[in-house]
Amino acid sequence: MAKCSQFISVDDLFAASDFKVETPEDFKAIPDDQWDDFIRKNTSYESWNAMLTDAASEWTAKKLGLSGEEE
Repeated sequence: MAKCSQFISVDDLFAASDFKVETPEDFKAIPDDQWDDFIRKNTSYESWNAMLTDAASEWTAKKLGLSGEEE
């Protein structure tokens, strides 16, 4: 999170948004275009999907020992 934004965790990201995100249902209720706009303005990503894709790739590489980073 800290590599792509000013936030330490996804919880910090949610807290900084104007959206109430306490449950999966809360998150699903956020309009995609508004959430993507928040992500674009507050991270180095163009969309939430791009951020998730990158995070999944990094997580997978780390788990497979391909990233050179320790857990």
